[in-house]
Amino acid sequence: DAPNPAEWDYTTTDPGSGWNGPAFKSAGWKHGRAGFGTDGTPSIRVHSAWSTPTIWLRKTLDLPKIGPGDELALHVFHDEDTEIYVNGKRLLRLRGYSQSYLDITLSREQAALFAEGRNTLAVVCRQTGGGQGIDLGLVLTRGQ
Repeated sequence: DAPNPAEWDYTTTDPGSGWNGPAFKSAGWKHGRAGFGTDGTPSIRVHSAWSTPTIWLRKTLDLPKIGPGDELALHVFHDEDTEIYVNGKRLLRLRGYSQSYLDITLSREQAALFAEGRNTLAVVCRQTGGGQGIDLGLVLTRGQ
């Protein structure tokens, strides 16, 4: 749980094709602090209520150059099925739900989807029953 939760653009209405790409304009979307979900869902701190079957999230972020010894990881909680995109390309698909936050170290190929400078991170999470939540952070660890 981050001390200063990130702000995301989000919608619970299908945004149509291209929603996960850098050129998409999310001007009509709502803004909220991560995590998104329902109160009482175990292991996630909810800052923005989400109780519909699907939520789409978008965020732009600036990254420094990722060096050969650096490690990029996701810190993620998902309940339930989640797809994560970087600059319009799928980074990761997570099925089912997590019972706690997961730290997922990205492979070289996955980390290569991120560019130096501006990047678009996009997430879709689908829910079928029970508690629900989505929270995501990116962690860059510099190599020696």
